[in-house]
Amino acid sequence: GERRLAHARKLAMWWLVTTAALAVLVPLDGPPVLNSPVYSLATLNDDGSTNMQILTYATPIGIAPRTWALSLYRPTRTHANFASRRSGVLQLLTEEHVGLMHVLGGKSGADVDKAAAC
Repeated sequence: GERRLAHARKLAMWWLVTTAALAVLVPLDGPPVLNSPVYSLATLNDDGSTNMQILTYATPIGIAPRTWALSLYRPTRTHANFASRRSGVLQLLTEEHVGLMHVLGGKSGADVDKAAAC
């Protein structure tokens, strides 16, 4: 019962701490390979044109209605568009899209037509 549950919690905590410590202590020859989804968030500018931004912090938080939590860097056109219109299109990118990373993540929509670049 209660004692067994307490033991399981302690064991789980020990495992988490040990795993985290080992991850920190393992020497690497290069940066770690990350396996997390990369998205593009498309929003509409004031003139109706499309703007896009790379997004890596996105997670579903609700089913009905379908709701996502997003993390947007504030001083961007995408953040301003999303805050203003409260909508956008979240697109899951794949390895075929690697050529778009620089334009979507390294350029400003104020300087580049990102939709045309895609």
